Amino acid sequence: MNNYQDRFTRFHDKPTDGRNPSSNNGFIYTAYAKHIVPDMVDQMKITECVHKCLVDKNKFQINRNPNDPTPPLSRDEVMGILSIYKNTGYGDLLYKCLKSNHWNFCNLPEYEKKPLNLNRILTAADILYDIKDEHRNTVWKENMIDAYPLAFRLPPSDIYYLKRLYGDKPNMLERLHFYAETLQSVYKGDKSGRVITWLKIKDLGLEDTFLGKKVIAREKQSFEEYLGKEHILTKNIWQLNKLCVISTYDLTHRRFYEINFIATNGL
Repeated sequence: MNNYQDRFTRFHDKPTDGRNPSSNNGFIYTAYAKHIVPDMVDQMKITECVHKCLVDKNKFQINRNPNDPTPPLSRDEVMGILSIYKNTGYGDLLYKCLKSNHWNFCNLPEYEKKPLNLNRILTAADILYDIKDEHRNTVWKENMIDAYPLAFRLPPSDIYYLKRLYGDKPNMLERLHFYAETLQSVYKGDKSGRVITWLKIKDLGLEDTFLGKKVIAREKQSFEEYLGKEHILTKNIWQLNKLCVISTYDLTHRRFYEINFIATNGL
């Protein structure tokens, strides 16, 4: 175990003592890690952590860390958990619970999740507009429950990603939001947004699409800017990018051979 993992093998952006988390975003960092250093992620220990974080599965109430409801769960962590468990029965169960709770991931017990209607949307939007210049934690620290229907609801781009990941058909609005967000991430996204977009592209197998190629082309830069050069994920993604595949034609046997090699300086 390296010094960026906790006792559940979750990854973090800052060094740990090997036991306790050093961030509140262990699930999303681990989702990145499963593409870069999959052998370092222990699925059984991750599941143990999720069970300790689970407050109420049916209400999709999950804490970021065991026995600690604050800060509340974020959209990043929701995507991290469901990314880690894609193609598993447990992931299917969590996905269905999130969907049945109207894509609202709030884990605070005082909030009862209800379907969106025009009144709830307008009320929440009005509150969020009033605090648009304040820190995002204001909404839960000040217990602005009427804002929770939007503040803790996944945006359409994330819903598109999760629907595709779990075999549901997204609607046109969700599709448009996803591609608009991806386009923005490629040309004008912030550091965190670019890495999240990278995860979505990898999970959905979109690496060979026009936008996917642009996202993958700058993955080394994105991880370096977000996590720094010394982070284990950054170092390992650099190694992955050094692995090249070349084809050579054997004139004698009249067939192609693929040769994997690690590129070195000067090649």
